[in-house]
Amino acid sequence: MEWNSHLYVLHGLIYLWITNYHPDTGKSTSPVIHKFLLWDTRYSDSRREIVFNREIDDPKGIEGFLFVEAKPQ
Repeated sequence: MEWNSHLYVLHGLIYLWITNYHPDTGKSTSPVIHKFLLWDTRYSDSRREIVFNREIDDPKGIEGFLFVEAKPQ
């Protein structure tokens, strides 16, 4: 994840399932992400653990995600 011009490793997230009731369509359930748990690879001490909290941090600072997948050939 690139956030505020720094590259982080996303190693987890915190989310809740939200249930909404609509008179016409009934019940719908969807996940809502609250926090991204990140590692700052520039550090190996307590500064390594970073949390992006969507309620506090500006989402405009997120510049992108890169997904890497490895498979045996």
